[in-house]
Amino acid sequence: MAKRKTKFMCNSCGYESAKWMGRCPGCGEWNTMVEEIEVVTKGPRRTFQHSESTAQKATPITAIEIAEEPRVDTDLNELNRVLGGGIVPGADRPADPGDAPKPVPRREAHRSRSVRQGQYR
Repeated sequence: MAKRKTKFMCNSCGYESAKWMGRCPGCGEWNTMVEEIEVVTKGPRRTFQHSESTAQKATPITAIEIAEEPRVDTDLNELNRVLGGGIVPGADRPADPGDAPKPVPRREAHRSRSVRQGQYR
């Protein structure tokens, strides 16, 4: 269905406005704005389409190989349990400088070393 849209256009300079104005902001002339009705037709709705070359099939979770990562023991049994056996080396640092502050596991690992050294009694 076509939609009717009203706009006002200046006869002198062609300035368009959604509302009538006594003076045209484009050229400064008085009483040159005339009403015009524009018919807007909607085209078919567009949906996202991708090419076959970029489409990828979903991989079942059972087909993903799980590699066992070496882990560092923190001496905090609950933290080790939550982390799946300890901290994975390299996981305590952000990928790029400035990405994020120190994650909790790094602070907890530092705390566990301090406890072993007897600083907190």
